[in-house]
Amino acid sequence: MALATNALTTLSAAKNYLKIAAGDTSRDELLEELISSLSLAMENHIGRAVIRRQIVDEPHEGCGRVLQLENYPVTEFSVLLEDGETVAADRYEVIKASGLVIGKRAFRGTLLASYSAGYADTAQHAPRDIQLALWKWLYATLYTEDGVEKETLGDYSVQYYGFAEGMPSDTMRLLEPYRTRTV
Repeated sequence: MALATNALTTLSAAKNYLKIAAGDTSRDELLEELISSLSLAMENHIGRAVIRRQIVDEPHEGCGRVLQLENYPVTEFSVLLEDGETVAADRYEVIKASGLVIGKRAFRGTLLASYSAGYADTAQHAPRDIQLALWKWLYATLYTEDGVEKETLGDYSVQYYGFAEGMPSDTMRLLEPYRTRTV
């Protein structure tokens, strides 16, 4: 199995973090499946793409002069259609970092936006804190007991990763700055 195109880290980087020897391929298939699945879960959690992808005909309803794209940062803006007609590029400005399209006049009707968005072109170039968040989730998935947060035996006690919404707390904290804010 190969990693999905949305993978937020490489197999070799994950194995390095998990202290699995590069030559040990016994769990590669499991790791690849986990990397792909957890990457998708992380993108769903933050509400947008991390690895750059093309977004085609994202629908919006005209609602004034400001249009918020679902995915950002925008790397390239292709076209904006308003009721099927191309809106001239000089009629709006795209603020790539925030995914805002600001019109010189109000947008009306059905809008379709086509653009590319994401933080990186490949998993190797994904933001390091996002990769760390994924590595921590991989570690927690592979090496902690499901549902057990703390164990005590006599004077010995061990605290496992805390989980919230099925995701380790450390992972959630690392992803928080990337989450889509809704108003």
